[in-house]
Amino acid sequence: MAKGEIAALKEALCNQNLIIKKLYVELEEEREASATAATEALSMILRMQREKAAEKMEACQYKRMAEERINHAEETLEVLEEVVLQKDLEIESLRFQLKANMQKQTSEK
Repeated sequence: MAKGEIAALKEALCNQNLIIKKLYVELEEEREASATAATEALSMILRMQREKAAEKMEACQYKRMAEERINHAEETLEVLEEVVLQKDLEIESLRFQLKANMQKQTSEK
């Protein structure tokens, strides 16, 4: 082999090594970018899971409060219906007494 060919082969080898180094640098940059993207995605997933859990807890609290209000309203309604029933009975009793008194007064005349 001639010195010129050896020099050309050495130059080609150096060029190949430079290309390989550049490719390794690019590969490492891509790995870092992938790792960063994965970390960001995982962080976003975790944040969204926390938000979902907080929203679910808040929804459960509102549901419980609404159920308590409904139960209270139903109990109040039952009490009021009982009071109305008692008042209706009192009114009927008073009407009966009134009729009896009116009949008594007319029979005394």
